[in-house]
Amino acid sequence: MLPLSTGHEALAASVALAGVDLALTLAVVAGVATLHALYLTLRPLAERAKISTEEWERMEDEAAALMIRRDRLIDELKDIEFEAQMNKLGDGDLSALRGRYEAEALAVISELDARAKVYEGEISAAVEANLAEREARRAARRADAAPLLLLAALLGGALGAGAARAEAPFLNAGGLPPFLASMQKHELMVSVQVAGAGGAVAPAPAGLPVGVRILAQGQKVRDYNEQTDAQGRAFFLGVPSNPEVQMSITYEVWVDYEGVRFPFNLDGVPRTVDKEALLDEFDPSARLPENRITLTVRPPSRGLAGVSVNHSLIELHPDEESLLVIHEMVLKNDSDALLDLSHQPQGGLRLPAPDGAKSPELHQGAHEDLEVRGAALYYIGALLPKSSKTIKWYYTLPYRAERFAWSQAMPVPATVGIVVAPRYKKEQHQRQIPLSLTATAGAGGQPLGEMRPVSTGPGLDFHSLRVSRVLEPGEPLVFEVGGLPAPPRWRRLALLGAALLAVLLAVAFALLEGSTAGQLSRAQMVIERDRLLKALARMEVALKREQITPQRYSREREVITARLVTLYRALERVEQG
Repeated sequence: MLPLSTGHEALAASVALAGVDLALTLAVVAGVATLHALYLTLRPLAERAKISTEEWERMEDEAAALMIRRDRLIDELKDIEFEAQMNKLGDGDLSALRGRYEAEALAVISELDARAKVYEGEISAAVEANLAEREARRAARRADAAPLLLLAALLGGALGAGAARAEAPFLNAGGLPPFLASMQKHELMVSVQVAGAGGAVAPAPAGLPVGVRILAQGQKVRDYNEQTDAQGRAFFLGVPSNPEVQMSITYEVWVDYEGVRFPFNLDGVPRTVDKEALLDEFDPSARLPENRITLTVRPPSRGLAGVSVNHSLIELHPDEESLLVIHEMVLKNDSDALLDLSHQPQGGLRLPAPDGAKSPELHQGAHEDLEVRGAALYYIGALLPKSSKTIKWYYTLPYRAERFAWSQAMPVPATVGIVVAPRYKKEQHQRQIPLSLTATAGAGGQPLGEMRPVSTGPGLDFHSLRVSRVLEPGEPLVFEVGGLPAPPRWRRLALLGAALLAVLLAVAFALLEGSTAGQLSRAQMVIERDRLLKALARMEVALKREQITPQRYSREREVITARLVTLYRALERVEQG
């Protein structure tokens, strides 16, 4: 039975909904969205309740003028006090000027207070409502995250949680929750050796980065990072194990040497017999950890000798709009040398998708030494001697014709396992899309492979293609995929029509906006009022968290409140007609 990835057939199904043409649906949705957005934008302009910008500016200038006059009068009072101290003003003059300026200042302050007092309760209530809404959103986010946090604690955070300092002084304080009472911590020593050209080994130099990675069901949970000492040793304190979940936990160790990361998988589980020793401060000069491993690294080579690619499986899954490709490759190093591929001309070994491919994505379990750039993968890490890396990625091939000429050339020798394409109707499809595979002539003029029909059960028919020979570097893997649903002409016209409609509506909006220039609608003022109320709520939070000073809070609140008062007065005037 062929190893087909049924999980990604479901992914294709989610893109191609049964009974719905995706291109037409997108065109209709785009048109409706454009009309709705234009309606929301034009609605304020079409409202009858408006206020002219001249009147708005006059109302805003009134408040600003009062605040400027108040500040000027306060400065005048300070100036006359200073002049009196310098004996430039007599007591009589000082008393007269002080009385006049104080009276004017009090009158201005009283007017400002009277303006604000009318709307003070409304503004305060609105700010409190904003704060309550903000807290409700935070509570909802915490509630939504609670299951994920529990899962992280079970599989991840628990593995990295520190035991109580009373049990192990060198670990982080905090202790373990009851459901993790079986968690055990261990000490681990990693000795790093460097192999020379003649096979002799020597301790690694001090300062090499070394890491231990904990994985739960193949996904990274936590990294522990240390550096080698003068004897090439790195010590890790508190590496976890847990018999309750140990079947899902694995360990990796890596060493960074000369710009290359050397990864190693650990067999077995850390164990500690003398648990009493963990209660003491760790001192490598007094004792060494019970768990010890030795890793050997060597200077890397930068060539491609011994590197090859195997296209182990290429699966073609048709949907209504494009061909989904699930591509599994194995990158091999058959040489006895460590190969650093990050020094290739483009910063890594380029592994291109076939010509015309779109939207490549790596499988979530892919290695960290892979990058997606454009329509290609780049391997930017190293390959250990006699090792291989399995790569799984996805991309799409848009339907542009009834046949697609596959052409994919690798920079290293390549072999092909199998290419498979279904010929039966899938449940999520409107109609059957019977794909066909045809072997085409390669560089030597002969077909590269042989097509064979395959069946995995009643009604489950496939075309399969196998290539028997090795493709040289730069020689493309070529074959044809037939039976593709060519896009009809009306679909392209529908998309063009939707785009033209959006342009016309944008022009209409620009013309209408010009005709209503110089006016503010009620909706626009409400939007500005709500924005300022949210700004006040954010300032309240910032003040409580001591992110702004009380002086800055007071100054900015006064300015925002004055603008809010003007907005409330303008809104009242508009509503009164």
